[in-house]
Amino acid sequence: MAKETGYDKVNSLVDHLFRHETGKMVAVLTRIFGIHNLQLFQLEVVLV
Repeated sequence: MAKETGYDKVNSLVDHLFRHETGKMVAVLTRIFGIHNLQLFQLEVVLV
C-alpha cells in the first residue's frame, strides 16, 4: 500500500469539505441575495 502524501491528504480533505459544505454555501448565498439568484449560486459553487 502506497503511503499517502501531504498533497493526497489535502486533496481528500478539500473533496470531503466540498461535498459536505456545498449545500450550506448555496443556502447562505440564497439567504443573503434572494431566491431569484439560486440558479446562479448553484452554478458558481459547481464551477469553484
